[in-house]
Amino acid sequence: MRVKGPGISGKGTGQEPGGPSIVSCFGALKVRELETELDLEQKRSADVIKVPVNSSILLWQAEEDRKNNLRLQDLVDKLQLKVKSYKRQTEEAEEHSNTNLSKCRRVQHDLEEAEERADIAESQVNKLRLKTRETITTKVSLLYRVQHYDYHMSLKSISDIKVAKGDERGVTPLIPGHMDSLSGRGSTILLKSPRARTGGRMRLWLDTQPGPLIVHGQDPSAFAGVCSDDI
Repeated sequence: MRVKGPGISGKGTGQEPGGPSIVSCFGALKVRELETELDLEQKRSADVIKVPVNSSILLWQAEEDRKNNLRLQDLVDKLQLKVKSYKRQTEEAEEHSNTNLSKCRRVQHDLEEAEERADIAESQVNKLRLKTRETITTKVSLLYRVQHYDYHMSLKSISDIKVAKGDERGVTPLIPGHMDSLSGRGSTILLKSPRARTGGRMRLWLDTQPGPLIVHGQDPSAFAGVCSDDI
């Protein structure tokens, strides 16, 4: 007869009928834990390996950024130089424009002064013309028909005729009546004849309107030397 003791029972051996042993279960759990730890270690080692790679990438990016910054700084410097050059050219153009404007104003001022001087000169010329008419001496070689009341004569060779407008001070040039009118009324004429019996001078008042010149004054017989009766 066989007696079963506690040391030889199935529980004492750690085995159960129809199931795995406790040792194998613990072993499997331990393997799983180790596998998990291994995975974690592998991940940590991968992260540690990635750090230098990432750092090198960051260093490369930093170097590229530095180069880009240098290029941008160089471009900024060049643009600043261009801006300074354009500013200097603008200042020179403004200075040149101001110079031309001052020249234009000076020329305009000179022109205005010249116009003013021309007006003054023209006024002086007109005054001189009026003054010179007092002493104008002209020679007449035209044939004038003079009527002294009912006495007619032709003056053919009168020389040195002085013409005065109203009197001897306001002299105007002697112009034929068919060309112009001296005063609208007449002129005082001093006639000089080389063969005049009364000293060769006679004061006449002549109507200068178109037609026969009407003489009012002294006896025209003083000009017998230059008169002709074949009218």
